[in-house]
Amino acid sequence: MHIAIYDMDRTITRKGTFTPFLIFAARRRAPWRLVALPLWVLAMASHKAGMVARKPLKQFGFRLFLGRTISTDTAQELADAYAAHTLAQNILPGAIPRVEADRAAGRMLVMATAAPDFYARAIGTALGFDAVIATRHDRTGGGVSHRIVGENCYGPQKLARIRAWLTDNALTADSTRFYSDDLSDAPTLDWAGESYVVNADAKLAQIAQDRGWTTLSLR
Repeated sequence: MHIAIYDMDRTITRKGTFTPFLIFAARRRAPWRLVALPLWVLAMASHKAGMVARKPLKQFGFRLFLGRTISTDTAQELADAYAAHTLAQNILPGAIPRVEADRAAGRMLVMATAAPDFYARAIGTALGFDAVIATRHDRTGGGVSHRIVGENCYGPQKLARIRAWLTDNALTADSTRFYSDDLSDAPTLDWAGESYVVNADAKLAQIAQDRGWTTLSLR
């Protein structure tokens, strides 16, 4: 099986999707929740300072702007609307041609992202991806919870999830290529047969050269 795996945020999209999604969802469902924006900015600053890990930060953001749980129908409605918004306003110009080239070459298209599964899947589907691997939110209560199941699909965990997905689907990756903009994806970049660092700054470009990764601009 020939597989092309893409990160999403700042690899396919121009900018990250999580905070914009929270604001997008709050505006549609409960605009009064936007008064919490300063608290969210403080929480993100705490994360950057190393005081809050990614998983609790994302769970906190979900609760802050959407509540503890949203219904499955609401989650799907928000995801579909946000996917349309993302495709219209937040896709890098070179991303879709690259995805289409991989599709034309007969590669299975997989998105592997730390974004929440319910909206990442909607974006991946809209872009024509065959599968989406993303951070999973609990659904045991009949809706989509702010609680994340397992770990955030980030760094080494992303590679673990990709490998588990291959096993679960009885797939053998004869040829793999992986695209990412971020050094956090180094484990997957090292694992893939072909590795592409997207839109790298000078520091990341040097690391890519040292580690044998190809640099590529999708801007």
